[in-house]
Amino acid sequence: AGGSSGGEEGEGEGGTSLAEKIDTQVRRYIVLKSALSLLVAVLSGGTLALLRVDLAFLFGAVAFFANFVPNVGSVVSTLLPLPIVLLDPALSWMGGTLAIMIPLCIHVLVGSVIEPKVFGMGLALHPVVVLFTVLLWAKLWGVGGMIVSVPLTAVLRIVLKEVNHPYTKQAVSILEGRWMPQVPPGVLGSRRRSNSNPHFSALDSVLNAL
Repeated sequence: AGGSSGGEEGEGEGGTSLAEKIDTQVRRYIVLKSALSLLVAVLSGGTLALLRVDLAFLFGAVAFFANFVPNVGSVVSTLLPLPIVLLDPALSWMGGTLAIMIPLCIHVLVGSVIEPKVFGMGLALHPVVVLFTVLLWAKLWGVGGMIVSVPLTAVLRIVLKEVNHPYTKQAVSILEGRWMPQVPPGVLGSRRRSNSNPHFSALDSVLNAL
């Protein structure tokens, strides 16, 4: 009964149904991911073009699509120009090194720093949660899990938010980075007694520091 009432409240809020919320969240992920992939493609392809590497435009296009596959895509996109870089007699060793290192740094910066923050703001997920979910779903489903990890977690957050239960509220607060959610008044006293334990206090301090 509690779950159904939570769903009705969520559906009535702003006249938006659960399916519409999920659809909006998935569309938002695609837009954000496409924009970040375009950024990687322009920076990587532009770097290779400035260094006069052949097929720089093609490698930039590959970087765009490869960025949709976390970690694996960045490695493939970075190493793909390597044969041309090594076999080009007109390219100095410094230019060849920069042609590999700069795109690699771009992928690392966007994938590990910018992307989690952008998804955190756009999808209401904590950046640490974004990084953790990529590792978790990769462990479960391999490369396919890495691709769907962020939108799947975003959809999971929406579904959990529709369920009116203390455990789901706790899970949503963790996904959103709110480690200390609001609790009903009746639970507050027992929670304070639990926090008096030094082990609980230390755990709360670590979570709040994140």
